[in-house]
Amino acid sequence: MKFEIRGKTYEIKPYVCSPNTKFPFYINITNRCNARCEFCCNGTNKDYRKLDLDYLKEVLDIVSDKVSRISISGGETMIDSEDLENLMKLVNTYGIRTTINSNGSFLKKNVQMLNQFENLEAVILSRHHYEDIQNNGIFKIDTLGWDEINNLGLRSDLRINCLLIKGFIDSLDEVTKYLDIIGEETKIFQVGFISMMGVNEYTKNNFVDYRDLTKDLGEQFQPVELMQDGCRCSCANYFYTSKCGRRIFVYFRYTKEYGCSGRSLFFDCAGLKEGY
Repeated sequence: MKFEIRGKTYEIKPYVCSPNTKFPFYINITNRCNARCEFCCNGTNKDYRKLDLDYLKEVLDIVSDKVSRISISGGETMIDSEDLENLMKLVNTYGIRTTINSNGSFLKKNVQMLNQFENLEAVILSRHHYEDIQNNGIFKIDTLGWDEINNLGLRSDLRINCLLIKGFIDSLDEVTKYLDIIGEETKIFQVGFISMMGVNEYTKNNFVDYRDLTKDLGEQFQPVELMQDGCRCSCANYFYTSKCGRRIFVYFRYTKEYGCSGRSLFFDCAGLKEGY
């Protein structure tokens, strides 16, 4: 599908896992972040410009009926509550399911604000180890503990994304241990394990391919769907039955690199581009 926006043509060919008539829309609200993760492509860049919401509205007015979902990411998405609230007020008017990615640092103070938006489907919490001290070490900040996570009072779903990193969550045993803790200690029903893109030396040296971990899954993993989109990305979805009997939807993902064209639209402080 093609769109003419401000004199430029954008051509989108949806992912194989998306409806043929729709595509995801990614919004990077900021590149500022309080964490200092070694795997991050954002580095220590603290430059900050606000999103042009008038421009974003112009784009959404044109493409919204073709958007399957909106994903808001950063930097740390909740580092400026006012900016996030203003963005959510805009995207909420289009009735499109929306998710927000966050390291959770500012989640507790933003719960009341987030609860007002009916189209917020989920907050996706980045948590790369089940042990608090290990997770804090990866982010180099204090992160939310399981007790805090369980008592947030968030109306929308809370989901977990975990990067696969050597020395941390890097084997099937570690994955199942993580899932059993999720099953026993939380009400979270969806967890993702993501192989890192090679954006710097750390990610290249500590890369874990999820496909190596999922070769010999036990009977507690029930396959749902396996997909491959050329050489750019692959994914595998399962239901996992934890030791306590809870079923958890689990997805494994790998995107080889950031794309400059093809599968979606991406909006940040620099404007609109094709991406992923």
